[in-house]
Amino acid sequence: MNPMIPKVSLILPAYNHLRYLPLAVETALRQTVDNFELIIVNDGSTDGTCEWLDALRDPRVRVIHQDNRGPAEAINAGIRASRGEYLTWISADNWCAPYFVEALAAALDADPSCVMAYSPFYMIDAEDRIVGIRFDNLLLLRELVTNRPRGLAGFMYRKSMHDTLGLYEGWALDTLMWARMMEEHSAVFVLEPTYYYRFHDERATVTQAPRVTEAVAKITSGFLARHPDPGADAALARLYPGLAKAPQLATQARADFAGLLAQCGNSRAALDLIAATLRSAGADELLRPLVNAVALCRLTGEEPAGFVAAALAGNATLPVASAEAAVDVVDALAVMSGGGRADLLRLEQGSLLTALERPKVFSYTAWKHDPSRVPVRGA
Repeated sequence: MNPMIPKVSLILPAYNHLRYLPLAVETALRQTVDNFELIIVNDGSTDGTCEWLDALRDPRVRVIHQDNRGPAEAINAGIRASRGEYLTWISADNWCAPYFVEALAAALDADPSCVMAYSPFYMIDAEDRIVGIRFDNLLLLRELVTNRPRGLAGFMYRKSMHDTLGLYEGWALDTLMWARMMEEHSAVFVLEPTYYYRFHDERATVTQAPRVTEAVAKITSGFLARHPDPGADAALARLYPGLAKAPQLATQARADFAGLLAQCGNSRAALDLIAATLRSAGADELLRPLVNAVALCRLTGEEPAGFVAAALAGNATLPVASAEAAVDVVDALAVMSGGGRADLLRLEQGSLLTALERPKVFSYTAWKHDPSRVPVRGA
């Protein structure tokens, strides 16, 4: 590789966060490797950020000033100017561990099949105090597209992803991009925390909450537009990676995803999916779809027994006696749930399907001690 071309591009969008910006820049530059560039995009700040950036003197730093266009366009400006093979962006109010670049780049180097590396992160408050650590942030497509992401702060990915996925857009820009990536690709989880994420009231998720909520809802509708039948085998395999080891749990997965769709406001799609699930389920697989069908009918005003009977009428493999018994079960469930809103049952973390969901993992510590033994492990 040409030594003049950085391997990694770090993009730092900044808008009126001069209180935190110096620490973000300092930690971004204080890395254990130097094969990176830092592109800071000042998105029309009015708090002195412009003057502070113009005084920076570091050959690894490039500064872009633009009128205020929002975080997506600030990041996109940095992407257009970037030269690295790998790409990440960091926020002006957060900061990086010294090995942030080295660890995430090493994970991508170790597994060419993965397009993204991500890690746990420390949670800090407005005064830089560590208040916790977010470790359980498994990157699952179904959670990304149904508004339930576990949180992702320290990450790096292959810049080539933008060739096919386009650039960032909207106020839920990161979740939308991760969802697009995970529809077709895989990620690797770095075990060591690489990032410090600040919780404070000036975050965009707080100050722009209505816009973020609206943008998040579009992620689900966009996914459904691309996958009008989310219960199809190919889509389901991406939504529930544990099915690769337990394909017999596909009915359970379909019923669960119908519940997720309803919980994020897509009741019509949820009803269609639960009906399709009932049309294909075997007699020994009916319980969870029946429970979720009753709950969904309560949410939408459908009559449970009639809805289930109509769906089961299209199940060519189900004995008539089993279909009749299933409708009796629905009647009982409807009585037990009363006339109020029934809670949708979710897969428990201890279920077999979720127990089989494990990311590829990479240990930066082990790699640092012996790079010849690449410590990538698959689920």
